[in-house]
Amino acid sequence: AEIGDTRVMFDDGTEVRADLVVSATGVRPDIRLAESAGLETSDGRIVVDEHMRASARNAYAAGDVALAYNVRAGRRIRSEHWRDAAQQGLIAGLTAAGSSAAWDQIPGFSCTISDSVLKYRGWGGYETCRLVDHHGGFTVWYEADGDVVGVLTLNADENLLRVDELLRANPVA
Repeated sequence: AEIGDTRVMFDDGTEVRADLVVSATGVRPDIRLAESAGLETSDGRIVVDEHMRASARNAYAAGDVALAYNVRAGRRIRSEHWRDAAQQGLIAGLTAAGSSAAWDQIPGFSCTISDSVLKYRGWGGYETCRLVDHHGGFTVWYEADGDVVGVLTLNADENLLRVDELLRANPVA
């Protein structure tokens, strides 16, 4: 309901004191053109394979609008960060030009705010999460079926490196 200098007030009256508030509001892809063109869509996105090919010949999609198959994860992933969109766009371009390229990177982002660095890596689709406070930061571990599927860190790069190893060892969530 309100963000002040030192607090956040929720609609239900709950108040949380905070030194820093990060608001990730996101975007909603507009797939009306894809739907009217007869492209396969799911979950409000254009379904593409690991090469960013849509269901029609010579049609490609990347970024927020794509529900892309990730080779490493072994399933389609919603990716909503510009670095992933840029990687997917590169793959789409290479594929359209006749080269062999496939999306196999672990999605993620980073954001620097003053001396703080917020970073995320993961597949999405979590069931539970747990917050671990650190001196000068935190780590949020995201889990599904007892497996780690992602991590959000603030000034905790060692946990980011650890989740990369976990996701590479057990990518399917």
